[in-house]
Parts: sequence; C-alpha cells; structure tokens
Amino acid sequence: MNKIITSLVVFFTFLSATAQKKAVDSIIGEYKTTYNTWSIEANIGSSKAVRPFTDGYASSADSKFLNITGINHFDIGVRKMINPKFGLKFDIASDIIENQGSSADSKNFYSTQNRVALQGIINLARVLNFNTFSKRIGLLAHGGVQLGGLTPKPEGRKTRTDRNGGYIIGLTPQVKITDKLVFTTDFSVLVNSRQHLTWNGGENKVSNNLSGEMNVINFGLTCYLGKNGKHADWTNLPAKHDPVLQKSIEALEKLIKDVDLDGVPDYIDLQNDTPKGLVVDSRGRFIDVNKNNIPDELEPPVETVKKPTETKTDESYNLDNIKLEFGIIDIYYDPNKILPVERSKTVLNNLILFLKKFPETKIKLTGYSDATGNAKTNIELANKRAENLKKFIVSKGITADRMTTSGKGVDQFSNVNDISSLELARRVSITLK
Repeated sequence: MNKIITSLVVFFTFLSATAQKKAVDSIIGEYKTTYNTWSIEANIGSSKAVRPFTDGYASSADSKFLNITGINHFDIGVRKMINPKFGLKFDIASDIIENQGSSADSKNFYSTQNRVALQGIINLARVLNFNTFSKRIGLLAHGGVQLGGLTPKPEGRKTRTDRNGGYIIGLTPQVKITDKLVFTTDFSVLVNSRQHLTWNGGENKVSNNLSGEMNVINFGLTCYLGKNGKHADWTNLPAKHDPVLQKSIEALEKLIKDVDLDGVPDYIDLQNDTPKGLVVDSRGRFIDVNKNNIPDELEPPVETVKKPTETKTDESYNLDNIKLEFGIIDIYYDPNKILPVERSKTVLNNLILFLKKFPETKIKLTGYSDATGNAKTNIELANKRAENLKKFIVSKGITADRMTTSGKGVDQFSNVNDISSLELARRVSITLK
C-alpha cells in the first residue's frame, strides 16, 4: 500500500517540478539572446518647400494635381538602438529647391538646403507589439534638432548662405527583406525656427516670424551592422550586455541550479545529495514513509517483509506521513477561463481516482492568474478557478469537506512579455493538507 501511495504522489510532483524547470530554462535561453544595435541608412526622395516664398515664387505648381517636385532629396545616416524600443540617429541631408518649370505658376529660381540632425528614435512596432501579426513590418518614429544652411543661386550665381535651424519629426515604415537589409519609406516635416531668407532667396518678412517649413517623402534601404542574427528593430528581448539584466539572469541561473539532478532546484531542495535515479517529493527529499532513513524504492517489497505481530494495515498512519507539504499537481487554464485546458483533464481524473482510493486524504486548491488584467479582476478569476474546480471534484463523488480553496491572484513569476510564464501562471495548484 505504501508503494502505491508514494508512486501516485511522486508521479504528480515530478511532472509539475520538471515542467516548471524546463519553462524557466527556456526563458533564460531566450533572454540571453543578443541582437545588433547599429545600422546605416541611405534615402532618396522628394522634398517640398512649403514656406516662406517671395510673392510670385513657389516650389509646387497649382496646375499639377500631386504637386510632387521630383527627385530632389538625398540623405544618409547612422543609427544606434539603446534597446529594442529606443535609440538615437545622426544624419545629413541635401535638398534642391526650385520651381517646377511652369512660368505661369512661379518665376524661375534655384536653391540648395543642406542640414545635419540628431534625433531620438521610438520603435513603435515593438511598443505596439507588431510581432503578434507580422514578422516583416515595422514602424519607427523619429524627432530631434536640426541645423542647416540655405544657399540661393540666382542665374547660377551663388549668394550668401543663410544659417538656420529648428526641429524635424517623422514616421518611417519598414519592410524587412532579410535579417540584414530593410526597405523603408519616410514621411518627415522640417521646421526652421530662424530662417532669414525665403526658399527662393528673398528676404523673409517679419510677418512670417522668420520661420520656414519643408515636407519630405523618401524611400531607402537600411543595412544592419553586427554579427548577431537579429537587429533590435525586430526583437522584444533585452540585450545580453545590459549589466542590470545580466545580473538578473545570473541570479536566476543560480536559483534553478540542480546539483543532484532530481528535478528540484537547489534553493528549495532540502536534500540536494539524493542518489541518482530516485524519485523525490517537491522539496527534493527521497520518499521514506516508514521513517527509517532508507529510500522506499531501495527497500524490499512489502510482501517479503515479515511482521509477526502485525494485525492490520494502518493506512491513516501512512497518509499522515505523506502530508508533508507535497505539491501534487497543477491544473492549467486558458486566459480568462475557469474550465481547465484539455491537457489537464487526464491529470484531474487521476487525482479524483486517488482521492476515492484514499478517502481520508484532504487537499487544498489554490487559484492563480497571469499578470495581464487588473489586480481585482485577477483575484476574482483565481478564486473562481479554485471554486469551480472544487465543484467539479464534488460532482465526481468527493465530499466538499475534504477540500479548501483560496485565490492568490497574480503568480509572482508571471511576466507579460513571456508567453511561457503566462501559461504556467494560469493554474490551480493542488496540495495535500
């Protein structure tokens, strides 16, 4: 009888401990993945000077529907991502500003605008979790300060260069071609806070508040630099060289270290020198129901042991010795559901058989939820899972007074950015009382 009880309890305990350790190992393996952070960008496109212009001058033509000025913008830049969501970019650009060749819309003029810019980058695709529906579409937002020089060239003659400056903002949709090459488009607005000349070379009026504006649309390629497989643009994982994260990883690795390879991490293993191959309880101890310091697995079968004075089998004694804080099983759930997932039904049926075979055994049902949603809802959901599971077990012939329930709410190891931890968090843990 001892062997049967021990085997059932240990079987459930071993499955639960092994599954959770594998999940943690998987998470650590992913978080140690590194990514590239540098890239170079080259773009070509069309810029349209909006204001200011001297009367009679314009860069666009009223007679043209789209008012595209042609290919007159060129830029190149270098970008460094601090992490998958934020980065910095430095770029230089050159624009040719002239009328579209229609004397009815504007007098002829020709100017050039050269600038440099330092901008911050927000990877909106990572912030908004684009990876949930696409692995190849990205979106960057950028904005920062820019300094430039406007040089009008009337009839081919160079005049003075107007030093100006202000800010630039824009959006950059991305389409990944390979892990090293990305096609981009960009929509930007450049605003000069101090621009003394008009785009055609005249004096800017005070009524314009000495300001200027230009819109830019371009197309280009981004080349990622580095030896790693992915770039920060396409990963949600923090970099290995992040010192704070690295310390956390090292602490977690120590936490799940298992010296005797019994499936129980050392930090909760009360017997971390268990002989190889023996089954253990949830605290790493070999099973020893009769308390003789010999693993039950290594003892001879019960029928071969002679007990001259034995008159009956004291099952209550055996059960009392089993009630040692064993973690038996975990029943898992889908998000926001109170019915177990399909894979947990077989384990639940085995538990019911166990409770019927040993009617003195009592259990505790503890409900948990994952880290999504608010705290109040999570506690309610955890309670409902435990209570609903109790009702199901009662419906199978187990009396309600053999069970207690509680709802703990969010599992402390649940991480909204990790699917595995969310799946493990949505559960009801069943322990012997």
